[in-house]
Amino acid sequence: MCRMCWIVVSVILLSMAVAVPMFAHAQAPAGGSVAPVKEAVGRVDDYIDLRAGFRVRLPVGLERTDMRSASQMVSWSQRDAKTGAIVWTLSVNSMRAAGGGPMQKQMDDIVATLKDKENFEIESAKLVKVGPDEAIDLQGTATLDATGKTAGKIQWWQRQVWVRHDDKFLTWRITGPAQAREEMNGVMAGVLKSLALIDAKQALAEREKNLKAGAVWLVRLKEMDVGKRLKPASEQWFTITQDDKPVGWAVMTFAVEGKSVTTRLTLCTESAEIDGSTSAALDRSEAVGTLRVRNALDRSWQTIEQSELAKETLTVIEAAAGGRSRTREKSVPTATFLPTALVQAIPLLVDRDKPATLSFAVNAPRDPQLDVCTVRVGVKRDVILDGKRVQAVPVEVQQAEDAGADVFWIGPEGTMLRVESSSGFRMTLSTQSAVLKTFPDAKVE
Repeated sequence: MCRMCWIVVSVILLSMAVAVPMFAHAQAPAGGSVAPVKEAVGRVDDYIDLRAGFRVRLPVGLERTDMRSASQMVSWSQRDAKTGAIVWTLSVNSMRAAGGGPMQKQMDDIVATLKDKENFEIESAKLVKVGPDEAIDLQGTATLDATGKTAGKIQWWQRQVWVRHDDKFLTWRITGPAQAREEMNGVMAGVLKSLALIDAKQALAEREKNLKAGAVWLVRLKEMDVGKRLKPASEQWFTITQDDKPVGWAVMTFAVEGKSVTTRLTLCTESAEIDGSTSAALDRSEAVGTLRVRNALDRSWQTIEQSELAKETLTVIEAAAGGRSRTREKSVPTATFLPTALVQAIPLLVDRDKPATLSFAVNAPRDPQLDVCTVRVGVKRDVILDGKRVQAVPVEVQQAEDAGADVFWIGPEGTMLRVESSSGFRMTLSTQSAVLKTFPDAKVE
């Protein structure tokens, strides 16, 4: 499958959460290889961890592993595009700080411990600034014990940066072969530049408040004239651009029948296509979703994921390699659950006359648990569309707690004028005829 195809899914849609891993979550397609980081310059994704208390930006295309042990939290791996072998790994741990002495003294203690406990031969140890605070920056050679065919001692170059956060250190480690040192230093420099510490207690309290607001809004949803709100945007064509260069197209449709809403998204970049459709009843007692991708070689469609909600249980069937599939069942909190069809339509459904923040429980792709989607309504302002100044309201949709938000610009007639992704892509309202001039094969099947 074309790599660009997976990127665009993340960009736009936030809401096609019934299906593939989203690039906002920095996961790689199953069985696929990942392009080198140097090819992803300028394309980064937010990663947010409320419990550990940090936000950071990482290059797209890294394979993420959630560990969630007492100290180990998350790691990302960069794979070789040809062989699939791991080139280097970036991880973040939470380490309790011993005492509250000066950072120089703490650095000396950490250096001595690492030499003794981890066989870490340190070439450089210094204090650096990360944001307004001091951090400990260590570089050197780590000796690891390998098993299997490569049994024995293996030496890797490693850089560790210990960032103080309350009574703990967030310890960032990047490990790989010495020849990748320059690339790894570049990645670490980006991490340190973008790293922002979060007050975890305050963030979790804010989430609870927003979930309550979301539950109140869902009760009001039953009385809403959804058909009237979605009618202006019943079918919209978009041009997808990166750095102002057209790279694909998309069509989004909304249909209302009785108390049910059906949404469909078709998008294409380069030689790959994705087609997704979802429907949901407004009482949220029923919801179904399907997402397909087209094989670039034989042009056949493959269903990646299907979901069905019944009796407060969401059943998700995921396609796997070799024709196998996996079924997950998730217990749905009915007071806060938002089906994918409504997530996709929510920028058009929320009230936009004043700022507001709402959160909901949503299906998380490739994850056994539900996630939290947060919607933030901003203040009306001017935007430029086709050289014309138009007033629009920005609606941020943060599909998952660990991902950045996409911004939907909603015009006065209830149309999506523009979608700006956290990864740097943009989806701009167009017409079918205009899209066909650039992409003559564009069509919805």
